[in-house]
Order: sequence, then C-alpha cells, then structure tokens
Amino acid sequence: GTMIEFFEGRLADADRFGMRARCIIDPGTGFAPSNWPWEERYVYQKRVYSNMNELRCFGLPLYIALPWKETAQHDELLEIIVERQPEYGRAHYPGKVRRFEARILGSK
Repeated sequence: GTMIEFFEGRLADADRFGMRARCIIDPGTGFAPSNWPWEERYVYQKRVYSNMNELRCFGLPLYIALPWKETAQHDELLEIIVERQPEYGRAHYPGKVRRFEARILGSK
C-alpha cells in the first residue's frame, strides 16, 4: 500500500506535466536502508517482489534491478521476479537470467 500511495503521488506530478506516458515503475528495492542487515533486506525485497503485480494497476511497465549475487536467497528472489515477468530489468549476468526464464517460463 505504501508503494501504491507513493507512485500515485509521483504519477499525479507526471500528469500535471503530461509525462505519465513516458514513465516506468521501479520499486527501487536496492534502496532499502543501508543499515538493515541482509536478513531484513531479504524479507523486504521478497515482499516487494512477491507483490510486484499490484504495481501493474498504473498500466505502466515495470523495471526491476535483478538480484545477481550467488546465494540461495538471491536465487529465490530472482525466481520470484522472473515468474512475474517485468517488462524491463537490469542484469549483471544475463545468461543466468535466461537460464531462470527457460526453467520457469519454458514450461508455461
């Protein structure tokens, strides 16, 4: 709900200038407070990514910076993201993302 309210406000600003059609939605999960320990960041990111489709209510493309570290938790986050198929993403290792897509989406 907090993100929905935030984007409603920012998109209202964009509407005033006729710029909404040029916007994308980026939940910015990499900007969680830097003093949070990894476990808290992980829980936060998992919650955002799991509910990412709620951000589609704006009718705009989604952009996600994809997790790249080699841990089971980062792989779980990447899997959640791939399942929700954002329109755009930034990947450090595109081959890894493609492997996840083939495994997860190849059977759909």
